[in-house]
Amino acid sequence: MITRPLYLTLSLGAMLTSAALAGDNAAEVKTAGYHLKNQSTFEVAPGARAPFWPIGWRPTNAPTTQNEAPAPVVVITPEQFAVTSISVGSYSFALIDGRTYGVGDYLRAARPVKPAAGAPAAAASTGPALPPGVRVRVIRILDGQVILQAGTQAIAVPLRRATLSEKKPGDEDLLSLSDR
Repeated sequence: MITRPLYLTLSLGAMLTSAALAGDNAAEVKTAGYHLKNQSTFEVAPGARAPFWPIGWRPTNAPTTQNEAPAPVVVITPEQFAVTSISVGSYSFALIDGRTYGVGDYLRAARPVKPAAGAPAAAASTGPALPPGVRVRVIRILDGQVILQAGTQAIAVPLRRATLSEKKPGDEDLLSLSDR
């Protein structure tokens, strides 16, 4: 029983398809004698925006070449960065050059600091002295060190602990007092 409606549906579809093809042949016969007199063209004036481009899109005038020179290699050293504090946990953080960074963050450029009166000009900025365009990223924060990456170079910057100031003469040691 199910096969009879299926056969009827298929045969009806075949008849409709053949009728549609016969109609296309009739249309070709009617237009066979028409010949194109003028072919239309569309040219954009130089410097004008083509109306088919997306709004705001401009073509680049620079030729694209595959053999561009590689970017200059910049060598970074652990001495260029000061890691003063590390917090290791589910979200690890490190204090690098006075700013807090997490894993995956890019180090920001050093802010210029106005030198104090009479101070040398070398003390005018803090942070890493890197050429412009070099991006340093925090790859990993471990206990005692931070791994930074610039381009293809990765370095481990150790934690620098603040040193205590030396005792000055005349400072008393509270633990060595004999009256305790």
